[in-house]
Amino acid sequence: MLAWLALLTLGLAHVVHGAEIDSLTAREQRLGDVRPELNERLNGMLREGIDRANQRGEGCDAGELYRALRRAASTPFVGHAIAERLNHDERLDSRRVRFHASIYRDLGLLDAISVHVKDLSAVLRVDGHVVGTDKLGHFFVQGWKYFEIAYLDDEGIVNALRWGERAERTYFGLLTTGIYSFADLAVNFEGMRFWLRVLGQQQDPLHGGWLANRSYVRCSRQWWNGERYWRLRRRADLRDYLSAAWDEGVNCVRYRDEKL
Repeated sequence: MLAWLALLTLGLAHVVHGAEIDSLTAREQRLGDVRPELNERLNGMLREGIDRANQRGEGCDAGELYRALRRAASTPFVGHAIAERLNHDERLDSRRVRFHASIYRDLGLLDAISVHVKDLSAVLRVDGHVVGTDKLGHFFVQGWKYFEIAYLDDEGIVNALRWGERAERTYFGLLTTGIYSFADLAVNFEGMRFWLRVLGQQQDPLHGGWLANRSYVRCSRQWWNGERYWRLRRRADLRDYLSAAWDEGVNCVRYRDEKL
């Protein structure tokens, strides 16, 4: 029975893409601001996706552009894959707390499956905010899901928010880790705003005006043959989306029960 339970636990932990962080332990440790480096990667992703979409698509195919950008963000397009890549990047100044030294060290295996089986993700300082690498995964991947539900499927923002809340209450949160992260939900929403601004075809839900809605990518036409192609219109900056809501040391999590 115990062996079967252990296998089931490991299997669940393997398929769950989320990862947790410890934003409190060694919080006073000074870290360098990695926003410039992350911005370079973000804009590199945009350039790579645009180049790939232009090679494969026929004259500004939006579907091909989105597919190429998601592939450029991560292959596979999974939040935990993005976090793991950042976790092991020695060029980024980061803090990584091991489970046995973390605030979760007294939890048993069945108290919080994923936290116990997986290593905790690293923490970065981004534009003055303490941000887990898992949040970058949420920004791109769950942010895309919000965008897909709200805009591509035309189901509206409320349904996107409901999907995120349900996911955090089950397989991305309470069910597997025992932790409900309000920061994850805040980042999901900001990721939706990022994807919305790629082409800027809809109004930003937080900011009005033409300047706030200028797209990152624009369809242009070659003057000599009339062929259409995607080009980078302006650089993206994470500062447009960052806030203290990304920081679980400020925007505190909720636990499944009193024991946790």
